[in-house]
Amino acid sequence: MEMWSASRLLDRLLGRKRCYALMSNARAGSTFVSASLAALGARCSYEYSWRPFTDAGDVNRFLRDIPSLYEAIQRDNRLLQHPSAEPYGTKLTLPIYELIGDDEAKRIRKACRRPLLLIHLVRNYWELLKSNLSRGVAHDYDTTAPGWKRAGVDFAKNPEKVGVDGRDKPCLFVNVSEKAVRDYLNNLVRNDYIFNLTLGARRGVTMRYEATSEDLHRAVKYLELPVEGRQVDALLARPMVRKLPEIPDEVIPYTETTRGIANDCYRVLVDGKANRESAAKIYARQVQLIETTPYSS
Repeated sequence: MEMWSASRLLDRLLGRKRCYALMSNARAGSTFVSASLAALGARCSYEYSWRPFTDAGDVNRFLRDIPSLYEAIQRDNRLLQHPSAEPYGTKLTLPIYELIGDDEAKRIRKACRRPLLLIHLVRNYWELLKSNLSRGVAHDYDTTAPGWKRAGVDFAKNPEKVGVDGRDKPCLFVNVSEKAVRDYLNNLVRNDYIFNLTLGARRGVTMRYEATSEDLHRAVKYLELPVEGRQVDALLARPMVRKLPEIPDEVIPYTETTRGIANDCYRVLVDGKANRESAAKIYARQVQLIETTPYSS
């Protein structure tokens, strides 16, 4: 007999659908995670951002236009076509190219209020900088993988928008100032701060890009999916979304200084979350690193 948590039992008693959101910076692995969870029974559709910042067509919707992400997921027609695929999910990504202000952050937190289940995806900031600034949106799909048909990945219907040919997409040299790179880093740090605030004291899961296999098991347990560990392992052995080739460090100017700050900021994030430090404390230490480290020139 399947055992339910208290929160799931309450959802059932109240007649509520169970919905989840993957919260992350762009290029933090959300496509891999959403496809994997969909293949394991937790269907994921669309992608929400705060406001338009890409040309991704109908792949993206905008959080600023809705009061509740939980209610929006329940109204999602693509998900309603699959009534057995509960919990339903979506992705929420924040961009690298703008700083989200306090008022906007409050609206994001309000839109992600309970009973929405939250999974926070994090990735080393240096890798995020390289991926966003040098390669951009790109993926490498294996449509012959065993989980592909079950996943029913909606964005695969629009391949020209999401860069299926990502393995062949060139990495470009980033021709920007050192200050601009630090501003981008500050935006990434700020986004994770907003996600940490959104999580607050709620039970949720943090998934690290470099520990995907381990953390996917934790996410499956958190969502209470009726699958066994060996099924997760089989999916990981033949992923539907494959990692792209590494991007050379040299694509970003002022490599040594910028890489050092980005790595340190990520270490503060991961260690702080592991030690249950407050979002404000983690963010303050990251900002101090960005603002006090001397420029290379």
